[in-house]
Amino acid sequence: MSYRTDLSLIAIEGIVFIVGDLILIFFLIGGGRETKCAIAAFDQDTSWDYILYVQHWPITVCMQWMAKSPDNNCTIPLNYQWTVHGSWPTKIGTDGPQYCNSTWHFNKTEIEPIESELEQYWTNIQANTGLESFWEYEWKKHGTCALNLKTLDTEFNYFNEAVTWAKNYSIGDILGLHGIHPDGSAYSIQQIHDAIKSTLGVNPVIECVVHGKPKMSLLSEIRLCFNKTLNLIDCDIDKMHYLFLDEYLYDLEDGQILTDCSLKRPIMYFGEIPHFERSIRDEELEERQKYLTQMGQLYQFLQFLIWLTL
Repeated sequence: MSYRTDLSLIAIEGIVFIVGDLILIFFLIGGGRETKCAIAAFDQDTSWDYILYVQHWPITVCMQWMAKSPDNNCTIPLNYQWTVHGSWPTKIGTDGPQYCNSTWHFNKTEIEPIESELEQYWTNIQANTGLESFWEYEWKKHGTCALNLKTLDTEFNYFNEAVTWAKNYSIGDILGLHGIHPDGSAYSIQQIHDAIKSTLGVNPVIECVVHGKPKMSLLSEIRLCFNKTLNLIDCDIDKMHYLFLDEYLYDLEDGQILTDCSLKRPIMYFGEIPHFERSIRDEELEERQKYLTQMGQLYQFLQFLIWLTL
């Protein structure tokens, strides 16, 4: 990233900031697209067939988050475990339902008995977005859709079940049992799929993200499926077809694998932010600091010019 001091760049950035503020105001007064979609969803069919339970790898989440801005920072669990992304009631052949009940607001007091466990197992990796913002977002979008199931009919039950699953189906432990460790090594999609299938007896969904230059395929998420009796079931094409195009379904040695990971790149599984990533981030922070210093100097110079004309 390069920060220049020419006036054209300053003007462009000023416009961007103004537009961003206007968009934020628009959302705050209830005019945002997401707000309208959420309201519309309350009137839609809120029935569902199974739960898509998603764990993600904090290092990958952090790398993606920090790449968006040099100001972003992360919260990584002390034991570097996989954490919950979400528990999503899902109707076969659809992406949803979502935002199912506008009257069930997020109430932090209901989950206070398990707050420490949520911090550990349902960690908000994006540290500078607020500790509870992640939980509140997932509750409004997905948790309110689980209320028609008795075992998940309260905010506490919804979050507590997800924490229980994180303990009972630890992706990190499962992969480790099969020699797949977050040590910066590369693995194949077949290795990852077989590790989970042989341990849990069901087909998962495996998600990757493409990151950086040169582009790397990073192991990002493992998704498991549960039925309404909260038992593990296969995530299969009949349920998941809306998520994938043909190129995301691979017929390998062990049958059909649901994934968006590319077969053209090895799948990287880092245990910490790679050194070259930290170096790039340090350079960006230094560049940003230089830029801010130059902007401060320019501002002082403009003030001086204004004073001379008085």
